[in-house]
Amino acid sequence: MEIKLTKLTLKNFKAIRNFEFRPDGKNATIRGQNRKGKTSIGDGFRDLLFGKNMKGETDFARQPLDESGQKIHHLETLEEAVITMDGTEVELKKIFKEIWLKKKKLLTGHTTDYWVDGVPMQKKKWDSRMADLIDEEVFKIVTLPGYFCSK
Repeated sequence: MEIKLTKLTLKNFKAIRNFEFRPDGKNATIRGQNRKGKTSIGDGFRDLLFGKNMKGETDFARQPLDESGQKIHHLETLEEAVITMDGTEVELKKIFKEIWLKKKKLLTGHTTDYWVDGVPMQKKKWDSRMADLIDEEVFKIVTLPGYFCSK
């Protein structure tokens, strides 16, 4: 199986306001100083595929924070990628949104919407589709430095 990343887009994800990465299926390296967003990019890609950050956590702060470390509310968090699998292009998109009670302006929870090739789907079908794309353990081995050695 051959998987290539064509494009990754993150908006309002952790410290990233708007980021687009276009390796166009070629080898690429993301470099930068500490605390400039390298891990956030990896977290965004893993969260899109598996609903987990690079540490394997499902419950982590996806939303951006303000200067005082508080969540910035009323923003949609977008994770989107175009990948090519064995020559077939697949578009993946996930949007994380807050749910607010309008009268009281009270945050009551979050919702996540999923799309594959522009077609919306429920989480269960999304998870099944991601499992069909690539095994999570294989993905960890090829994308997380040190993971293979830790097993």
